[in-house]
Amino acid sequence: MRRLYSGCTFVHGNLEITHMESRGDTTFDLSFLETIEVVTGYVLILNNDADVIPLTNLVQIRGESLFQYKGNHYAFSVILSQNKGGLQMPSLKEINGNVMISHWSVCFTNTIEWDVLAKGSVTQIYERKPDDCDECDAACTDEEGTRRCWGPGPDLCQTVNRMECAWFCQNGTCFEEGMLGCCHPECLGCNDGWIDTACEYCRHYRYQGHCIPNCPPETFPYMDQCIRYEDYYEAHDINNT
Repeated sequence: MRRLYSGCTFVHGNLEITHMESRGDTTFDLSFLETIEVVTGYVLILNNDADVIPLTNLVQIRGESLFQYKGNHYAFSVILSQNKGGLQMPSLKEINGNVMISHWSVCFTNTIEWDVLAKGSVTQIYERKPDDCDECDAACTDEEGTRRCWGPGPDLCQTVNRMECAWFCQNGTCFEEGMLGCCHPECLGCNDGWIDTACEYCRHYRYQGHCIPNCPPETFPYMDQCIRYEDYYEAHDINNT
């Protein structure tokens, strides 16, 4: 996994973190996962007891492929895992699909408001309470007085946007309330009006400063960018004839 994901920002496919079971004094350093920002498929955390799952820069799980479990399909699943340091995903904005937390013994998971992240159903099966979990930092207290966090410390808070977007805002995202406050549907968060150049992150692809659903014919997709064939040929000194 270290060889595959070190320095990786964009996972084209699925991210499976599985079967990391401690033996004696064995510990797992998964810090190489910190650079990942986008996973196009599903994320599966299965049967492991690494202390921390540090996906601190993960913004989006696109769910273009889904994990099948007992007849259902999930974009994000945690099964038979014990992680006292939590699933550290404070940058996460969207899970495009269903979420399942099963055989729960992962600290801080019960503090997360999953409904604001998941574009699907959320299933939480609390079969066992986590042992010796810390509490969320006081800095993670939201407007309702509830502490929500992905792990210990003030830098792992879950930030929940309580803004009431207008009903016609596509994908339910907005930067302010009212009919003029909708984000463009290709945006994951925005800082201006309904335009595809004001996105914090693109939902699909970025091309010439715009967030778009598909790359135009003269380009090809590379991670979350659309690359012009002409630019690629010039950069690699290829004779396109």
